[in-house]
Amino acid sequence: MYFNYCKQIIYWVILLMPVHQAFGFDLLNTLQTIQQTMPNANKSATTASNNQIRDWRSQTNQQITYEDYSKDFQAVKKLIAGGQMSQAYQIKKKAFESEEPEFLNSVELGLLAMDTANSKGAVDAFFKAERHLKEIMGRSVIEDGVTDLGTELISAATGIGDLTEYKGEPYERILMLNYKSIAYLLNGERKAYNVTRRAIDWQNIEKKQFEQKIGEVKKQVSKQENEATTDEDGEEASSASSNAFSLIFDQYARFRKKANSVKSAYINPFGYYMAGIVQEFDSFEDSSLRDNARISYKKAADLNPRSKVIKQSVKQVAKRPPRNKRLVHVIAADGFAPEKKTFSFMLPVAGQLISIKTPLFEPVPSAVKWIVIKSGKKTLATLSPIADIEAITLRHQMDMLPVQRMRVMASIGRNIGENMVWNSLGAFGSLGKMMREDFANPDMRAWMSLPKQISAARFYVSKWVKNIKIISYDKRWRVLATKKVKLNKKSHNFIYVRSIEKSLNAQINKKLWVN
Repeated sequence: MYFNYCKQIIYWVILLMPVHQAFGFDLLNTLQTIQQTMPNANKSATTASNNQIRDWRSQTNQQITYEDYSKDFQAVKKLIAGGQMSQAYQIKKKAFESEEPEFLNSVELGLLAMDTANSKGAVDAFFKAERHLKEIMGRSVIEDGVTDLGTELISAATGIGDLTEYKGEPYERILMLNYKSIAYLLNGERKAYNVTRRAIDWQNIEKKQFEQKIGEVKKQVSKQENEATTDEDGEEASSASSNAFSLIFDQYARFRKKANSVKSAYINPFGYYMAGIVQEFDSFEDSSLRDNARISYKKAADLNPRSKVIKQSVKQVAKRPPRNKRLVHVIAADGFAPEKKTFSFMLPVAGQLISIKTPLFEPVPSAVKWIVIKSGKKTLATLSPIADIEAITLRHQMDMLPVQRMRVMASIGRNIGENMVWNSLGAFGSLGKMMREDFANPDMRAWMSLPKQISAARFYVSKWVKNIKIISYDKRWRVLATKKVKLNKKSHNFIYVRSIEKSLNAQINKKLWVN
């Protein structure tokens, strides 16, 4: 039965990915040979399991560690956390220039370019990320026949998470466009509106495609579980899968409350809020567009009804703007999004211990509690959240539970089959097993420089106000960082802020397309 798990996964690989048929059939033939030459292996293993394994949780040896990309990125992350943005940017720029263009390097470079006040460089990097994304997504479907489910299946069948090109998680692709619109606004370009509208359309497509993918995965998992109940060996495999899944679910459950604080991992209010900003700037030349801005803000409010700044924007944009004052929009990115780590454990099954590894996102604490805007001693605004990226990431993790279950089932089957081969080879088998476990890791790639949350403020200032001060505080209202920003005299203002612990950077737009 253990072999059947792998075999059925590989059948799906062959079906969904015609280009990889040769690979799939070779793998099937290998499994068939092992199964035929070891007819009593499963039976004896089952007997050993019943006699030797009692309290399985005591043998799991659970660990949470950085691996592969998430481990390699820690050096860059320490520079970012220490406020050394330029050094971090140069490291990623070298990697970007030395490797083939791809999604992850492009978005990491784009965000670091923004954090170093290089908004034109950010636009260029996000443009390349979007272009490459369209290329690999179009090529995978048209040329290779690779669907999202197909990618998951080949990963499960081989145990190699980063075997295929990384095209980002759905929420990462949407945030790429959100950040690209910020970069255009910093350049003073109205192109920001076209990009943010694309983000809004894209998130609806992503949501629909993800729901379809999860539906297909659930059918596959249900089929496997039903077939596992037909014999004793299959029941044990199903029981092992449930045990493994319960450990994974326990880890995810730690963050359930935060994950459920957002309605969806793919539909966030930030795109609508950015559309409202551009339309509100437009309305200073065409007052009829103020209602368009109100509608966009209202849609953002429907998705995040607790945000004070969004509710304020809906209310105030319905009125005429005050005369002789400049509008100021502030967008602030604080902290770091949850880190992608490897959750690994040993699972006792069929008289032996097999290694299970799965990705796990864990939140990163932030000392920053409030960000306040002041002019002299007067408080102009206190920022309130727009998009909770921490919650979005954790919600995505919870939504991926059916996929994790499919991976666990495939991993159990693959590990049992491989262990039988390694055990038959003596000392050479032990060495081969160690080498195999070193590269059989889940995909640890993720957009690591994303912030924990994005907040905003909206207010008017007198034409006499030349500077404002941005201050971050901890939960005891102790000052963490301060940044003075010189306002544009003859233009409305858009300001982007990056806040990490005691580090705070801010940049203001070039002259906008409206007066």
